[in-house]
Amino acid sequence: KRKIVESIIKIEYSVIKGNVFFDHSAFQGLVDFDGTVFSQAANFSDSFFQEDAGFSQAQFHGEANFSRAHFTTEANFSRARFNDGDFGRAKFHRSFHLSNARVYTLRLSDAIFEEDASIHLKDLNYNRIVVRWNTISEHLPYNGSVYLTLIRNFRNQEQFEDEDDCYYQYRKEKQARNTKLFAKLIDKLAWLSCGYGVRPSHTMLLSLSLIILFTAIFWGA
Repeated sequence: KRKIVESIIKIEYSVIKGNVFFDHSAFQGLVDFDGTVFSQAANFSDSFFQEDAGFSQAQFHGEANFSRAHFTTEANFSRARFNDGDFGRAKFHRSFHLSNARVYTLRLSDAIFEEDASIHLKDLNYNRIVVRWNTISEHLPYNGSVYLTLIRNFRNQEQFEDEDDCYYQYRKEKQARNTKLFAKLIDKLAWLSCGYGVRPSHTMLLSLSLIILFTAIFWGA
């Protein structure tokens, strides 16, 4: 059965020495654990947050399990500290903040981001993120260092297709923001000729177009 929690939970800058079991819970009010230390397991799996979920600067020394959790509004984990953070199959309707957080392994396998949702990874310090690029690609605000770190993350896990797709979007986003004419032209040429080195189909289409063009010129001469 799902546990209904009607009251606001506000436990800031405290130390919780035992395990915390809020799995299968429905929080109808604000949940605020800013700055709190969870010394052992913190289980919020399959929980439903109807208001903001505040875990900014929280520290999770044991398992941090938010798998299948449902965040209706803001999920704020900025500057939090994890060993492993499991958000597998979690659902986000608004912003998921992880800026300046530190985590060894962040699991976002099969997470769902609604159309207006976003994930903020600026200055996130991590060893590994378990996620597919198409899960977050439309919800990630542009930041060059975030993109480059994700590219390296995918390469280290041998997710080469995700690595290429992430790099391609990074170059397109960077090109769109480039104000220098010469650099913009070089970027456009790189996109047209080889898809920034990760789209061989661009090279094939360009070669085929040139063959057709020069054939037409030859026969028309």
